Amino acid sequence: MPGRDGSGPPGIGCPVISCLSGADLALLVTEPPVSGARDLDRIARVCRRFGIPAAVCINKYDINPDNARQAEVYCREQGLDIAARLPYDEAMTEAMILGRPVVEYGDTPLGRQIRQRTPPLWPEAKEKAMPSHHCDRCPRGTSPL
Repeated sequence: MPGRDGSGPPGIGCPVISCLSGADLALLVTEPPVSGARDLDRIARVCRRFGIPAAVCINKYDINPDNARQAEVYCREQGLDIAARLPYDEAMTEAMILGRPVVEYGDTPLGRQIRQRTPPLWPEAKEKAMPSHHCDRCPRGTSPL
């Protein structure tokens, strides 16, 4: 289905394969620990098996620079584009607790980097996801997305 956006669970099981069905591109999010490298390799192989091009986001790249560099080497060797390298930012946890996206939480390093990469898409994606969201938990004029 062209233009379909989705989010899938971690791993390579049936729910992941179902999420990849009909996808034009997969964004694979990995983290520097060794387990992240193994998971990245597994899901990259699943994408190749189904002929789905993939790009990679290295999340929290700065918590283990050596492993992040290894992930970058792996991506180059496998022909995977690195779409983003996102830093660890405690604001992400704080924003999640408040039910707000980090891009709307405040002027944080992570929020700035995401906004720089997605300015034309974010308002449209937010509106499609929650066009008329209103609840008592969200400050007026905001939404959890």
